[in-house]
Amino acid sequence: NDAAGVYVYGAWASYTPDRDKDFHVLAGKIPWVIGIHDPLAYSNKNPVIGAPLLYQYKTSLIPNAVPRDAASLLAARGNGEFGVYYPATSGSSGGGGGPGMPIIYDGWWDVGAALQGSSLPFEYSVGFVNGTPGWPSPSEDGNGGKNFLGRLGFTPATGLLVGVSGSYGPYLLHSADNQIPAGHSLTEYKQELLMTDVSLEYGHAELRGEGYHNVWQTPTVGDLKTDGFYAEGKYTLGGGFYAAVRLEAMSFSDLTAPDGSTQTWDANITRQEFALGYRISREALLKLDYQRNSKARARDTDPRQVSDLIGTQLSLGF
Repeated sequence: NDAAGVYVYGAWASYTPDRDKDFHVLAGKIPWVIGIHDPLAYSNKNPVIGAPLLYQYKTSLIPNAVPRDAASLLAARGNGEFGVYYPATSGSSGGGGGPGMPIIYDGWWDVGAALQGSSLPFEYSVGFVNGTPGWPSPSEDGNGGKNFLGRLGFTPATGLLVGVSGSYGPYLLHSADNQIPAGHSLTEYKQELLMTDVSLEYGHAELRGEGYHNVWQTPTVGDLKTDGFYAEGKYTLGGGFYAAVRLEAMSFSDLTAPDGSTQTWDANITRQEFALGYRISREALLKLDYQRNSKARARDTDPRQVSDLIGTQLSLGF
């Protein structure tokens, strides 16, 4: 129970009915069963330091309040990482408070159950959780609904894997109930997520990437869409060294402002990340990393906001 003040990243039970078959039942606070990044999120598996935007970047949409209109949402544009509060518009009060929703919050798993397994050349997962990928509800179900999600993978050749994932469920919380139009309910408004993935391993090279199309349905400003991708590569060098790169972009659908201008509902962003890794020993990995983020300002016609980050990471396994 995360409300108790002690944060548990994940805790689940796994049951395998037949040891000769790759089929498992998971229940508890489970890892996300969509996409291919989750097993690579650990520091000794991630070729760079950062997480993909898909699993980390917080948008300006929040689950505990509804933007009153396009002006209210656009006023919060680009502030998802810092805290979102929708300002009041004529005849209404503002609302919100807190960080925005990422597409998938990999730093926060959810409570649910899933079936996982494989039968060559296919692998599969299907299940449900209390919340949604963008806003899990591990301590208490936030709206009484359930989110259904799953993935199907296919291995056409050795070292090559392609897959498709999907997720569908209500995301608004009970605290937004009084902002829903009469005759409608919280659970009518869903997060719809469709993802594709591909990974290839050949010799000293590893290539992988994911593309995604996400829709948040809202009662006031229609469907808010987000599209993006990331592609990363890793090449093992001699002497325990490797080089890695990740390139990605996230873009948002257009919204008409009160003055008639057209803006994206959140600030488009691109990211490039480069890393040089050195494996000191089997369980010790050192990384030197450079990341550049380029984000649009309040209007797409304004200069972009650029930030450069340099970091190191020491990963120890035990």
